[in-house]
Amino acid sequence: MKKNNIWLICGLAAVSLAVYSNSLKNGFTYDDLKSIINNENIRNWRMLFSNMPGFRPISIITFGIDYSIWKLNPFGYHLTNVLLFIVCVLLCYKTSMLVTSRSSVAFLAALLFILQPVHTEVVNNASNRADLLATVFLLSSFILYIKGNRSNAGLLLSLVFFAISLMTKEAVGIVLPFLIIGYDFYFTLQGSIKHHIRKMIKFYALYLLVIAIFLFGMEISSTYRLPRYIGEVTNKMNIETIATGKHQFGKSSIPFITMTRYMSLYTVPINLSAIYPYPDITSIETYKVIRSIIVCAIFIGLLIIGFRYFKDISFGLYWFLIGLLPFLHIFHIVPHYMADRYLFAPSYGTCLVSALLIDRIYVQAIKSKNSIIVKNVFYSLLLALFVFYSILIIQRNKDWKSNYTLWSKTVFLYPESVDAHVNLGYACESQGLFDKALDEYKAALTICDAVSERIALEFDRSDNMDINENNQIKPRYLSDKYALLHYNLGSLYGRKKYYELAQTELCKAIEYDTSYFMAYYNLGVVRLCMGSVEEGIGDIKKAVQINPRLDIAHYTLALQYQEMKLYREAMREYYEAVRIDPKYKEYEYRVRFRK
Repeated sequence: MKKNNIWLICGLAAVSLAVYSNSLKNGFTYDDLKSIINNENIRNWRMLFSNMPGFRPISIITFGIDYSIWKLNPFGYHLTNVLLFIVCVLLCYKTSMLVTSRSSVAFLAALLFILQPVHTEVVNNASNRADLLATVFLLSSFILYIKGNRSNAGLLLSLVFFAISLMTKEAVGIVLPFLIIGYDFYFTLQGSIKHHIRKMIKFYALYLLVIAIFLFGMEISSTYRLPRYIGEVTNKMNIETIATGKHQFGKSSIPFITMTRYMSLYTVPINLSAIYPYPDITSIETYKVIRSIIVCAIFIGLLIIGFRYFKDISFGLYWFLIGLLPFLHIFHIVPHYMADRYLFAPSYGTCLVSALLIDRIYVQAIKSKNSIIVKNVFYSLLLALFVFYSILIIQRNKDWKSNYTLWSKTVFLYPESVDAHVNLGYACESQGLFDKALDEYKAALTICDAVSERIALEFDRSDNMDINENNQIKPRYLSDKYALLHYNLGSLYGRKKYYELAQTELCKAIEYDTSYFMAYYNLGVVRLCMGSVEEGIGDIKKAVQINPRLDIAHYTLALQYQEMKLYREAMREYYEAVRIDPKYKEYEYRVRFRK
């Protein structure tokens, strides 16, 4: 490796550490509660491999390694993310060198990748490590394919890294064969397209075979069946999007609107959010749809024209488009409308395009008559852009300091988002701000009611609508939201010992979702506290009937039966709790089985 290249690499690593150093002070946020804090599997290697989650094992394994070193100290998990990000940056540099053969452009592309504020979500949230790892393996596979010159060893390693990328995050890795095909058509095409395809089809087929094997494995897996996965995603989309045959125009425009929003998010990365609410397709103005279609058409036009005149720029646009396709809701394979992390791997393409354009502008600048003045202005503007983006990254890192700061910012940006208010409510509860949490849950409930009223005016009662006991029309697909909100309110009222209010809210939650076993359990606990022992036991038994493995319900019944001196029943429930989760052995002194 050349000495200059070593200095460039060290410089890229140093800039990465500089802009993300304050993220090392952050705590666990967003999905970290589920993926790390409450994930018992990462604490025991035997449990980790025996309970491996479906076809995404790589991230969980890294969490297990982190836990073995750092336990639940968030510093270590954030440090791992920052180091993985640096690896991504260096791979971006290497990929750009292969595409452009110019170290200055490669360095600038990697630097722009570092200083893109939209990447802060992936680096700051430990649970989003899948995007980091999948991008590392995606770029590694791409580089090995090109450098290996389709040799047996290079091709085999490329296929291995491709398979690992799929097992890390399939929506990121699955585009690799199309990136490879695109690279060959842009830079190695010799003779006619038909001749090229005939020559290369055996190589492409190997990558497509890996995808087929992976999808088949997902299909036969009991925990990750492909049709159920896509169905669940589609149902999630319907929660905040009114998607029926009456609004096919708005529904079909979603990919164009999403593509345009992602382009604007990369270009002007301000007001970044943890979530982006689905657009209400009943009220999408025609001009917005037309504008989005025109922008996308211009993008495709530039890509096609560039293929003839500016292949390197066109390839960057192609990378961005292909990388983003899985996240445009054409196939409904991702659970959220938009997310900053969905831009992580695709944004390398736009960083490459930006670097090439800046390089061309610089070349024209030094050819001008007043080249010294023009160069100084050019460097000043570029430096100002880099400083501005650095400040945005450092400020955004602060938003990820805790769940409270993260969701407070999200609610500020999207006050009409139900999920933002719910998550802020959870954050307030964790900090003991119960009154503030109640306000957030009530605000979310008010938003749901407003949506229900609007939909009731828009749709017939037969269109997926229910009528409750107060003759209010409620969208059927909002039932889960209503159940969750009333459950949260009831549980919080219970913690504050407002038992009557808690009972009312939990009963409403069950009214919306009769299989909500935690609502039954909490209702039972509330009624026990109110002195309604028989009703309380009945509710907890109902929770166990719905979910026989609800260990806390068995343990609560054991304590209650002991208090009632029903020792045989107490013993049965206690041992059932221990059978489900051995941790209850630690509480054996609380349950004395005596006659």
